[in-house]
Amino acid sequence: MSKLIIQRLRDAGSEGWHMRFGGDPEDFREMVSDLKWEGCRWDPAAFEGRGAWSIPHSTLLMFSDRFTNVQASIEREQRRRTYTGGKSAEQAKERSIDDVPF
Repeated sequence: MSKLIIQRLRDAGSEGWHMRFGGDPEDFREMVSDLKWEGCRWDPAAFEGRGAWSIPHSTLLMFSDRFTNVQASIEREQRRRTYTGGKSAEQAKERSIDDVPF
């Protein structure tokens, strides 16, 4: 079974997750094919225009055995959302700049 690595994972609300991943080229191509088969789509606007797969919660769970770090990635995302109040990195930066009194 392939062991891919989740590079970035973000909670996309009711859509599920935005995910970027990598690994062995053959395993990667197989995973992309399977995601398409499941109706997942590439969202070019995710991650500040870098793009990511838009994946429902159930699909991420279904394919979790193919990734070495699903649980760690979910926990990291939960900590990030707690720290930033659910905002993207860019939104958090903008807010911190706007909050500085001049």
